[in-house]
Amino acid sequence: MARKEKFDYFGAMEKIVAYACEETKILIEVFHDFHVENIMDIMYKVHAIENASDKVNHEIFDNIASEFITPIDRDDMLELSQRLDEVVDRIDDIALKLYMFNIQTIDSKFALEMLDLIDKETNALRLAMIDFKNFKKSDTLDRLLVDVSDYEELADKVYIDAVHDLHTDPNANPLFVGAWVNLFNDLEKCCDAAAHVADLMQTIIIKNA
Repeated sequence: MARKEKFDYFGAMEKIVAYACEETKILIEVFHDFHVENIMDIMYKVHAIENASDKVNHEIFDNIASEFITPIDRDDMLELSQRLDEVVDRIDDIALKLYMFNIQTIDSKFALEMLDLIDKETNALRLAMIDFKNFKKSDTLDRLLVDVSDYEELADKVYIDAVHDLHTDPNANPLFVGAWVNLFNDLEKCCDAAAHVADLMQTIIIKNA
């Protein structure tokens, strides 16, 4: 009987982070060159990436359920997979909200700044995940995880300024303000989700040192 090939958990998680990076790149293009008539297509395009990521996540769960030995503790593996999935989901939510709130224009410097930080976070996370399978020997992993946390802290500051700015115009349309507060909340949640992954990776490294 042919021996079953071992499932590549770390490779699967790399794929999930790569999907998050791909989603972010699409949103950056949209926010820089926004055309409201394209928003439904963008929503479906980003959601298709989220669906592809879900399939990889399900493969991780299925293999954890059937394998006796996993590269790291199975509970840590499950939690890490779930947190990575949340990053992809949070980015998907932004594309969805653009349609739900019927956003007509995007001219907020704060939104672009936050997306740029999400891009930097997800890319640092992608590089960290590539290194993660060799976490005991890596010379760069710790710095990459710290970078993710640093970007998240910068995003918090932008988020505070962004929401404050929305409330400085007494004549602003309340629907406009409400929609953008919700969008900034989602952008901030993306940053938090990526930082939570980095925190968990650091915890796992310490547990397995």
